[in-house]
Amino acid sequence: MLAATLISGIAFAQQNVLTANYGNARTNSDPNETILTPSNVSPASFGQLFTLPVDGQIYAQPLYQQNVAISGNGAHNVVFVETMHNSVYAFDADTPAPPLWTVNLGPSVPTANYNSVAPTYTDILPENGILGTPVIDPSTGTLYVVAATLENGRYIYRLHALDTGSGAERFGAPVIVSADVAGAGDSSVSGSVPFIAVQHIQRPALLLVNGVVYAAFGSHGDGAPYHAWLLGYSAQNIQNRVSVFNPTPNGGAGAFWQSGRGPAADDGGNIYVVSSNGDTDDVTNFSNNVLRLTPDAKSVADWFSPFNVQTLDDDDDDLGSSGALLIPGTNLLVTGGKQGIVYVLDKTALGHTSAHNAAIVQSFNAGAFGIVRHRVPRRQRPLRDAGQEKNPHAVGNGANRSDNIFRPRRSRAYSVWIFTVSGGRKSSRRRGR
Repeated sequence: MLAATLISGIAFAQQNVLTANYGNARTNSDPNETILTPSNVSPASFGQLFTLPVDGQIYAQPLYQQNVAISGNGAHNVVFVETMHNSVYAFDADTPAPPLWTVNLGPSVPTANYNSVAPTYTDILPENGILGTPVIDPSTGTLYVVAATLENGRYIYRLHALDTGSGAERFGAPVIVSADVAGAGDSSVSGSVPFIAVQHIQRPALLLVNGVVYAAFGSHGDGAPYHAWLLGYSAQNIQNRVSVFNPTPNGGAGAFWQSGRGPAADDGGNIYVVSSNGDTDDVTNFSNNVLRLTPDAKSVADWFSPFNVQTLDDDDDDLGSSGALLIPGTNLLVTGGKQGIVYVLDKTALGHTSAHNAAIVQSFNAGAFGIVRHRVPRRQRPLRDAGQEKNPHAVGNGANRSDNIFRPRRSRAYSVWIFTVSGGRKSSRRRGR
C-alpha cells in the first residue's frame, strides 16, 4: 500500500522531488519547505489522507512531479511509485483513484535464488525487482529506472527510460546492463573483469548529471565474487553506455550499496561514491574509500581511506553503509560507516590516508552501532522516519552557520549533532537524542 499524508487546513506550494534524498547533494532536506513545524504536525492536523494498492514491496523512494501532462488525460500532480514486483505506477497525488498509468518491466527475481550466491540470503525478501530509486529528467519528461528480471534462467538488469506522461519507453530504451573493465581481480577472464548480473544488486538511487544517467551496483550480502560498479548511460540515447567504473579491478568486493542513498554530485558535476568492504591498496583497489571520480566517471580523481581500513574490512564495518552527504554552501562532505565514526572531509582535498585521519577536517565517534542514515534538516522541521536501513540527513545559512546532522540509533531514536562553521573553523558537538 502507498499511504498519502497531508496537513489539513494548510495550503502550501509543493516542490518537485525528482531524485532520491531531495537532490544530488543527498541531504535529505527540502530547503524550500517552510510550513511544517512541530506545532502543526500533530494528530489534529496531520495524518493519512488515503492509501492506494500496489503489487509489491516499495523500497525505492516515491518521486513527485507537478503538472505532468498525462496522455489523453490532461495535467496532474503525480506521485511515481515503483515496486519490487517490477511495476511502475503514476498516481494522481491529490485524489484517491486508480493509477493514471502503470507498466510492468518484467518478471522479478525470487530472492531465494540468491542463496546460491550468498547462502541463507535474507537481506531482501521475497523478490528483487525495482530496488534503487529512479530519477526524473523534467526537461524531457523521462523517468529512468533499473529493473532486475529472471528470464528463462537468465539474470538481467535493464535500464529503462519511461515517458512520465504515459509510461512508454523512450530514447532507445531499454538496454541490458553489461560492462567489463581491464583487470586481474575476482571473476576476471584473460585480463578482463565482467559485470555478472546474478552476483550484484542495484541498491543505490540513480543519479542524473550532465546528461548522463548513472546506476551503481553492489553485492548480495557478502556473496563473493563481486565488485562495485558505476555505469553511465547517455540520457537521450540509452543504448550508448558512456562510462564504466569498478573500484577493485585487481581485487574483489568494494560494493556500492550506501543503504540506498544515491551517488552524490556537486554543482561542478563531480561525482562522489563510498565503497564498502573489500581489497584496498589505494592504487588500483579502493574498498572502504570515499571517492571523487574524474569528470568522465571512469577513474579516481581523489580519495579518502580511514587509517584503520584493514580493521574495518576484517570486522565487517563497511565505510560504505551511508554514502556521501554534501553540505550546501561549503566544500564539506560528511559520511559515516558501520563502525559509528562520522567523517567530515574537504571534498576538494579528501585527505587520502593519514595516521589517525589527521589529514581530514574532522572525525568523531557518534555511536557504537553504526551510521546508515543521516540528514541535514531545515530548522523547525519535524523529524521523519529514516526507514529500516542504517544511512546521515543537512542546511545552513552562509559563512557562519550551524547545521544539525541527525543520525538514527538502533533504538530508532535520533542522535543530533550540531555542526558549526564560523570564520573557516569547523566544530561539532552532540545536542541530544
